[in-house]
Amino acid sequence: MTEGPYYYDDLWVRQDITEGTEGVKLRLVLTVQNTRTCEIAVGAAVDLWLVYLLFLVHLLTHLLTHLLLDLLIHLLVHLLVVIFFWQALRRHW
Repeated sequence: MTEGPYYYDDLWVRQDITEGTEGVKLRLVLTVQNTRTCEIAVGAAVDLWLVYLLFLVHLLTHLLTHLLLDLLIHLLVHLLVVIFFWQALRRHW
C-alpha cells in the first residue's frame, strides 16, 4: 500500500508551536523510519498539533452530555413501552 504524496506547505514549518502560551517545556526528537526497510526517512515532514486542554474538556463535556441525554431518552422510551405492554397484557389476563 502506497500513501501520499501529501500536500506540504512550508509556510507552516515552525520551531515554536506554543503561540505565546506558557506551559511545561518539552523537547521532542522524532525519527521517521520506513517500516519495510527500517531506514531513516531523511527530510520527512511531521505534523504536530497544539490542542488546548480547555477546548478538549469543553468538547468532551458536550459529547458526553449529548450521549447521556440520548441514552436517557432511549431508556425512558423503552421503559414506557415495557410499562404500556405490561399494562395491556395484564388487562387481557
